Amino acid sequence: MIVYMYNLRISNELRLLSFYYQIINYAYKFRVMIMMLLIIINFSYAL
Repeated sequence: MIVYMYNLRISNELRLLSFYYQIINYAYKFRVMIMMLLIIINFSYAL
């Protein structure tokens, strides 16, 4: 029973970790897009 509870806790923590990893992954992609947009805007202002 104790082992089962421990495994359940580990699976919950792994699910949370994968959830946070997905959020960080999306944020990273979004940040790259924002940086590219800022660079394009800066080039258009420079022109």
